[in-house]
Amino acid sequence: MPAPPPPPPQQVPELPPLGPGDINDLFQCLQDTLSNDVTKQKAAEAALKQHESRKGFCSCLAVRRSYISTCCQRRLLCIAELLCSLQAPS
Repeated sequence: MPAPPPPPPQQVPELPPLGPGDINDLFQCLQDTLSNDVTKQKAAEAALKQHESRKGFCSCLAVRRSYISTCCQRRLLCIAELLCSLQAPS
């Protein structure tokens, strides 16, 4: 007797696009990637990984860019621009 067919893959619900209300949370994730606390860094990286596939990710980073001025924030800008460049279609 043949084996039963595998169950259909579970569909992951699509998350809503990121918007203005998400900008500060996204920026906090970027800041946390620079933390000395490795646990905080890993949590922030995981959160960014989740956010990067959502629509509006690069737009939120671009909006936040206008507020960046200090040395530490410039490093965050570099991270944000790198993430956007990796997201850009070829």
